[in-house]
Amino acid sequence: MDLGLSEVVILLAAVGLLLTLIAFVLSRVTRRMPSPQYVVPEQRRPLPPEVVSRLQSLIANRQKIQAIKEIRGHTGLGLKEAKDLADALEDGRYHPAGTPLSDRVRAFKATGDHASALALVRAETGMTPAEADRFIQALD
Repeated sequence: MDLGLSEVVILLAAVGLLLTLIAFVLSRVTRRMPSPQYVVPEQRRPLPPEVVSRLQSLIANRQKIQAIKEIRGHTGLGLKEAKDLADALEDGRYHPAGTPLSDRVRAFKATGDHASALALVRAETGMTPAEADRFIQALD
């Protein structure tokens, strides 16, 4: 099949347009994706006893969604981690900050509740998920 000059020019223009479109789409997608080192701004801090009491009251009054919102506001945790922490409060597996962190994490590990242990470490230390996971694994 012999292509004339006009067909070659049209083919090259179409390939160039396709490559430009692919580059544009990739640049838009990568802008939306956070870098792997992304850390939530330093809003994470331990829950004071009065906040824990309020959260337990909300959960007891069947206002778990409001409790999760408040956990997120006080700690800077993500939705899943805040829900895990609310579940721990609901089940009585949350221990106040007076107990050493390592003991509280060990208590979660003993029940097999890795998610709550991870949420606890992140909430009280500001560690990334990977750092908190290494901390938990080091507690044997």
